[in-house]
Amino acid sequence: MKMRIWLLKLLLIASVIAIGAFGIGLIPRFPVVMVRDYQWPIAAWSFTLGAAVAVVSYWLAAVIAWRLLDCITANAAFTQRAVTLIIRLKWAVGTMALGLFACLPEWYRMADQEDGPGLMVIGLGFFAIPAIVWLFLAILQQLWTTALAYKTENDMTV
Repeated sequence: MKMRIWLLKLLLIASVIAIGAFGIGLIPRFPVVMVRDYQWPIAAWSFTLGAAVAVVSYWLAAVIAWRLLDCITANAAFTQRAVTLIIRLKWAVGTMALGLFACLPEWYRMADQEDGPGLMVIGLGFFAIPAIVWLFLAILQQLWTTALAYKTENDMTV
């Protein structure tokens, strides 16, 4: 079990580094290139701010996921602290989805200019993945809360 947790933590660190390289290396260059290529400054800045919000939300979600993995390691998965961490993780992922939703006008502009409707599908995919994870976390929160209630009820009867 601990080996799996360490593997998950290692993958989490690798993803944070990759997203960090994207956030620090590319996001500051977006507005200039997009305004030059697609002549729509509002969408370019919306894309840039949305991507920045998504990156910061991802970093926050990674920290929360790390704490959740620590809870699991300490055999405290079905505690109120774990439920609170799942709620925070859900909102971090929801904020990430909203940030990526703000990027969609520029995805539309790119698809329109390049005459590539597949680009819009790619943009929608970037938004849909965290939105689906947000929905999954909302369901997981309800399941975790119910399991915690059963655990608490059984602890009181014993």
